Amino acid sequence: MGSLGGHVIPAIFFLVYGIWWIIGTFWLYLSQKYNLKIKQKGFFDIENIAKKSYIPICLLPLWPIEPVLKILFPSMGIIMEVFFRVRSSNDTNHYETGVWSMYQSDGSFGIQVKLHHITMHLCFIVSGIVDLLSLCSRYPKHTSKLFLALAFFVEMFLFYFHIQGDKDRSQLEVLMHELLIFSIGVCVVFAALRMVRSSNILINGGLAVGITLQGTWLIEIGVVIFSSVKWKDVHNNNMFIVACFVWHCMCIIVGMFILFTAMEYGVQRYTKKKQVYQLLDKDLEETQT
Repeated sequence: MGSLGGHVIPAIFFLVYGIWWIIGTFWLYLSQKYNLKIKQKGFFDIENIAKKSYIPICLLPLWPIEPVLKILFPSMGIIMEVFFRVRSSNDTNHYETGVWSMYQSDGSFGIQVKLHHITMHLCFIVSGIVDLLSLCSRYPKHTSKLFLALAFFVEMFLFYFHIQGDKDRSQLEVLMHELLIFSIGVCVVFAALRMVRSSNILINGGLAVGITLQGTWLIEIGVVIFSSVKWKDVHNNNMFIVACFVWHCMCIIVGMFILFTAMEYGVQRYTKKKQVYQLLDKDLEETQT
């Protein structure tokens, strides 16, 4: 992740993942609230949702899209970490090919930051594999949810020690990573709460906020640290970054509120039209009899 691109790539994964959860959470809630009939019978039953760590998309209910994405994107991340490295020249960073090794030629440890990143990616891959296996094997009820919560916990745990004792990092960079750890902690809490209530809109929405916040904040970290203009390591900049983090949270929540309002308005119009057509059909049947 030692470049702007290295932060944007995982950010795209979390943004897609978060938006996916936002739409799925609202559609699950609205389908239950307005008693919408889904093509796959029983698709949004609480018992069905409770068996999964994810919310299947309404357009492709039979396809495990989310587990596949959790395997595909982190696998791409591992390939980037293992086979590409960042080189700095003339105050610019660029990628070059080169296989990462855990050890240097003298037998000492190599760059262990990559090992942290690879471990994070592996945990999400394992979560995706467990999701797929749970479709054809009978595991305990909350197994797949537990592995998702563990994936976020490992990510938070590694990022915490990612910045401990690193004297090369500025106070501003440490602060931005601490705020990232906070957003991951939100994911850990709500992913764990899903083992209690899988279909609760506030719990699922909280997880969606945490995932999306990770994506937007990773981009923010990359822009600040690797921008052409070097940020000064002063308290005033630290205060601005904290306020900026709050703006990220507020923008995501406000955006979710607007999307929910639009989706509910669309569902209400659909149900009203459906009721009108049902009444017309009923009147037509009565006149024919």
